[in-house]
Amino acid sequence: MLKHLTGEAFNLSLILANACLTHGDIPADWREALVYPIPKPHEFDAQLKNTRPITLLETVQKCVVKFVTTRLSKILADNQVLQGGNFAGLPGGSTDIPIKMLDAIIHQRRFDKTDDQELWIVSQDISKAFDSIDLNMLKLALIRLHIPPLLTKFIINLFTRRNNKIITHYGDTSGYRVRIGIDQGEIIFPLLWVIYLDPLLTTLNREDCDPFILKSSALLDYSSFEYE
Repeated sequence: MLKHLTGEAFNLSLILANACLTHGDIPADWREALVYPIPKPHEFDAQLKNTRPITLLETVQKCVVKFVTTRLSKILADNQVLQGGNFAGLPGGSTDIPIKMLDAIIHQRRFDKTDDQELWIVSQDISKAFDSIDLNMLKLALIRLHIPPLLTKFIINLFTRRNNKIITHYGDTSGYRVRIGIDQGEIIFPLLWVIYLDPLLTTLNREDCDPFILKSSALLDYSSFEYE
């Protein structure tokens, strides 16, 4: 739809986008959204956990946020701003590297009989991680990276004073105020997540005084296999 805009419609959309970035805020209508609880492939059983909710956002809003996300991601990646060891969320990022590293560590510890290093592995599954972001802590994380104040204001305003309705079989519910978190479906949330976690991961990396040492970097190149 946006690619085919011409004339006055295109110019007005551009004026609106520039106004949002100039003032660090968004229109009131963009704070109203619909949540679609996509069913999971099993019985609903009146449990919200059996759905995958996604927030349907205004199209022009998503375009503006996509522009901000692309620019900010490139700057953070090109200048290696994030130091915490996040492997995804930035251009070129992938979870492939940490998976291979973990596989190599397990391989060395399991099959190298001369290796007496003690190995502890912790796997943490953060429930509804993106929804759980505290905006005050997010603001501090943005300030920590010296993100320009106007851009910080814009990002925080994306997620404040919002009202949602839920699409149901019987029609939309009445509106409710969103108290905390980032909409599932918001383009910028993978980037904000790595920014949010970077202070913690940076501290852990700095204080890691006794890391597990791979004896051969070639272990990272071998093909993974099934463990018994």
